[in-house]
Amino acid sequence: MARCQARGATRDNGKRGWKTHRRPALAESGLPALFTAGFFLCYDMRKTQYGSGERDMLKINRVCVFAALALIAACAGCGRNSSSVAQSVQYGNVSGYIYTASYNASVARPAGEAGRAAAAGVPSGYVPVANARVFIESLNISTQTDANGYFLLENILQGTHTLKVAKDGLGTLALSVTVQANTTVSLNDQVDEQALSMPPEQKGTLVITAAAGAVSAPVNATVYINGMATSKVTSPAATISDITPGTYSVTVKAEGYNDPAAQSATIVANQTTSLSFIMVPTDGNNPPLITIITPAENQSFNSGATVSLRGTGVDSEDGNLTGASLVWSSSVDGTIGTGAALQTSSLSVGSHTITLTGTDAGGKRGTDTVSIVISSTAQQNTAPTATIVTPTAGSYTNAQTITFAGAGTDAEDGALTGSSMVWTSSLDGNLGTGNFFQKRGLSVGTHTITLTVTDSRGATATATVQITVSNAAAVNTAPQAFIVTPTSNQTVTSLQTVIFSGTATDNEDITLTGASLVWTSSISGALGTGAFFTKTGLSAGTHTITLTATDSQGATGATSTVLIVQ
Repeated sequence: MARCQARGATRDNGKRGWKTHRRPALAESGLPALFTAGFFLCYDMRKTQYGSGERDMLKINRVCVFAALALIAACAGCGRNSSSVAQSVQYGNVSGYIYTASYNASVARPAGEAGRAAAAGVPSGYVPVANARVFIESLNISTQTDANGYFLLENILQGTHTLKVAKDGLGTLALSVTVQANTTVSLNDQVDEQALSMPPEQKGTLVITAAAGAVSAPVNATVYINGMATSKVTSPAATISDITPGTYSVTVKAEGYNDPAAQSATIVANQTTSLSFIMVPTDGNNPPLITIITPAENQSFNSGATVSLRGTGVDSEDGNLTGASLVWSSSVDGTIGTGAALQTSSLSVGSHTITLTGTDAGGKRGTDTVSIVISSTAQQNTAPTATIVTPTAGSYTNAQTITFAGAGTDAEDGALTGSSMVWTSSLDGNLGTGNFFQKRGLSVGTHTITLTVTDSRGATATATVQITVSNAAAVNTAPQAFIVTPTSNQTVTSLQTVIFSGTATDNEDITLTGASLVWTSSISGALGTGAFFTKTGLSAGTHTITLTATDSQGATGATSTVLIVQ
């Protein structure tokens, strides 16, 4: 007997994310019940007429044969184009992007905070939420967002459904979505058409330390935020960045220590908040504080050279540790010796982690480590090279934002970054560090800009460029506006949602956003502001859509495109 099957969730490598198929099955058409009823009808007739005679049995057999043929014909059409009942069931799709202001899996979010949904992509300055579960419980279908936060649910029964989004560390997002036949609905939770033009949310940083005893020996404790354990350990300090501003309850836990009282941390955008916890051991014995004085971190030695090992151990109960209470070891050679100071010339060639372990009278331990390198032969240190990419030699104004970009390379260390690259001006002194930053308001005059790079062994190199900065307080360049969508002569219906997106650049302000970007229509008047928003229900007609950009000094620039609404 032929069977009709319902198709389930499958992976489609040709599309982003997962997609779910649902089509009318045999069970939805009511045919199993009809078939069962027909079977038992024939069976009952044969049972009732048993022994009534050959002619009666022949009639019953004919009835059963005709019933079976009718059922088979009905079942054969229960697929995609089966019957008028199956054909009347209509399906549509739902797509969208799931994003949030920040997502740090190691930090509990503020209570109830959920992700957001957008129709045309993740807004600038926000982060996509990957691998979030998107589901409609009433239909028992689900999918996952891809690395870009995108999802697509296909073949959903038309009508209004509650779509939910769930992800560890985020509250559950629940939205009502109306699915239309043969249409893909783009999910968007923005109640304000200008919401996607809001500036990116700024984050804060939290630093937590935990120490025990009068000597403040660091304790490796796990950090808990809003009651949820993080992946951060105070070793010696836990630094957690990318935290949404707000107030959090913070505590730490460590084996062998009483749990300290939770502390409240108020996170402020672009600022660092610090908390310190005093740990009390359950047995009353605090660990010692161990410190390595020499060798220095990342110091290099030639094979056979004498390495001086010096350190200290201080304990709240025992005082200074000496002798066998202090043990030196190498990750390569094992135990080296004991005591506060010793020398060795027998370390193997390679990279070593040198550890000093101190043990007090109660058996509590404390450690400190340092990394060193033992080279097989005397190595000559090659000086690094410095390159200035921008600014180039020329004239600038003190109102301009100047980009400082450069590179530092070293034969031994590779690419140099951060504080290894120092920028200075002959007029303004220190400008900044790193391979990229921007600065405005340089003093009027001729500057010699110098980039100095330093490798791990102290060798340096410099590069210079000369620029002239003039007073340009009265000079202001008008911004330039660019419309991305709608495209020129795009045609839509009055029921369609139109995406308005564009950008503007300015020599003085660089990038313009928010209220600096104003959209208008020659028919409908003001439409909205910002770099991105959507609008539905435009009046029929040929619209001239204009994007006007205004910089901080009032200069404007505009561009237009034609949109046809039918």
